Amino acid sequence: MKEKTKSQIILDGLCGILMLLSIIAYLIVGFTTKIWHPTWLIIVCTALVCGIIGVISNTITNLKNIDNKNNAQG
Repeated sequence: MKEKTKSQIILDGLCGILMLLSIIAYLIVGFTTKIWHPTWLIIVCTALVCGIIGVISNTITNLKNIDNKNNAQG
């Protein structure tokens, strides 16, 4: 298994914090307004954002690794 880079560790922590905040927001909105059904979209949207962040982060990391390998060879 590959070791995670510093930026990947930071982004993992960021996504964890975002997910916790989305759950807190869901609970606050649900308890204060008694509207539970549509507010679950808060969690779904946050998960999508975290997924997009992860894809972008992995792509950038892979591109940097390819550039480093090309520079080492040439």
